[in-house]
Amino acid sequence: MNRKKYKLQTKIGFLVFLLLLLVIVLANSVYAWNEFRQETNDARQLALQTSRSVAGFPAVEDAFENGEKQEADVISEQIRMQVNADQVYIIDRNSEVIAGDGRELDPDSGDAYTALVFGGSYVREGSTDNEEVIRSHAPVSIDYGDYTSVEGAAVVEYSKAAIRADVWKQTGRTAAISLIVLLIGAVCTVWLSRSIRSDTLGLEPYQIADLYRDRAAIIGSVHEGIIAVDNDDRVTMVNKAAEELLQLPRNREGLLIEEVLPSSRERKMLKDSSVIRNEEIITASKTLIVNESPIAQYGQRVGRVFTFRDKTEMKQMIEAFSDVKKYSDDLRAQSHEFTNKLYALMGLLQLGYYTEAEQMLMDESNAQQKHTKKVVDQIRDEKLQAVLLGKAAAASEKKTNFIIDSESFLSSMPKHVTLTSLIIIAGNLIDNAIEAVNGQKKREVSFFVTDIGNDIVMEIRDNGPGMPEDLQTDLFQQGASSKGEGRGYGMANVKNEVDELGGMIEVYSNPEEGTVVSVFIPKERNKEGVRDA
Repeated sequence: MNRKKYKLQTKIGFLVFLLLLLVIVLANSVYAWNEFRQETNDARQLALQTSRSVAGFPAVEDAFENGEKQEADVISEQIRMQVNADQVYIIDRNSEVIAGDGRELDPDSGDAYTALVFGGSYVREGSTDNEEVIRSHAPVSIDYGDYTSVEGAAVVEYSKAAIRADVWKQTGRTAAISLIVLLIGAVCTVWLSRSIRSDTLGLEPYQIADLYRDRAAIIGSVHEGIIAVDNDDRVTMVNKAAEELLQLPRNREGLLIEEVLPSSRERKMLKDSSVIRNEEIITASKTLIVNESPIAQYGQRVGRVFTFRDKTEMKQMIEAFSDVKKYSDDLRAQSHEFTNKLYALMGLLQLGYYTEAEQMLMDESNAQQKHTKKVVDQIRDEKLQAVLLGKAAAASEKKTNFIIDSESFLSSMPKHVTLTSLIIIAGNLIDNAIEAVNGQKKREVSFFVTDIGNDIVMEIRDNGPGMPEDLQTDLFQQGASSKGEGRGYGMANVKNEVDELGGMIEVYSNPEEGTVVSVFIPKERNKEGVRDA
């Protein structure tokens, strides 16, 4: 069931407005309640003090002794106006008003009983004519010389309705101020929601949630390692593939990139300001290809993304393609050579030279058996066997004598030397030697290999014209070749592959003796670095 999706601005506006309204209503309610309590307490205290003061005035005593009520009436009215009371009046012992503009009292109400009988001063809340009032009583005592007698009481009244009206008046002013605050809050809410929307690139929360789910699914399905960092080189994201390729523990977000990567060379390379393109880093068990892409927002770079690919997978693909190409070339060479031999054999048979045809078959069979036997018996590594047999067919097609040195012996290649490595190293060097002897009367290319010692040693020798001195200097540079443009990449590839295996190359070339290329590959991979050729 799909829920209705509201905009972020609507949600924030409604929530903030509701919170402000709730706070304002509660604040004004608490203020009004406290103000009413305070006003009531003040009215009680003021009523008590005023009634005591009125009871002690001489004019009040005269009203009881001489019956002169006029002055007592004036004083009562003045006091009432000064203390803003509703009523200030004097009553006698029968609870009848004798001075002041008092309301009619019920003598049996008992309100004045304590003041008239016991001479006490007090404040009580009651009602008169269905109106709640705060009424204070203070006894009026007359000194007769021999004794003092309570003749009446001074009464002060405050209407609770008037107190409420005054509190509501004050609360109205605070409510007006609260309304202004509410309007300001509404404006700020609109600004806040727009600011948040700008920070989220104009996306609504549900759109961000959808993008996050898609992003997590995509990044989790990618087999390339991905590490994202901000401008302070702090890691913001590491996917599962990067953790596996770089052997990183989980929860690396927030750390500096130099705290994540184990090798100092890797840290230096990734912290470099230049953009990384197809750079290699070597971990404990893998060789990785690193690329970098900037993260931009509003035209400003806010971070970088590094991708890591396992070179082993790339080499496996290269091996697959190389195998297919190698087999195709070998089959083409063998097919071409044996087609020519079949034509020659057919001609001998048609002409009736059966002895010569038989001898040709025997010679070809012996040569193949001898060459194959030497390769199989002396070189027991299947990968190198495949390369040498293919190159032997290619040399035979070009009328070149390809010789496997009788002193050669190899039990097996180290695991880190793959078929692709042998195709690149041995294949390129043999191809160069075959091309070098073109034009020679006697074309010979020899191959020697041994695993005695700590290195695998391969030596390819030809009887060609040798190399010019200037070419020997730049031999391993891409494009360096004496065969014209578009050539000169084979030796560069050989050098890169040998370097990756931690080995070295020696080249000796003399116009009278030809060229000898020796390759030394350590049986155990050199993790400290490569050796110079």
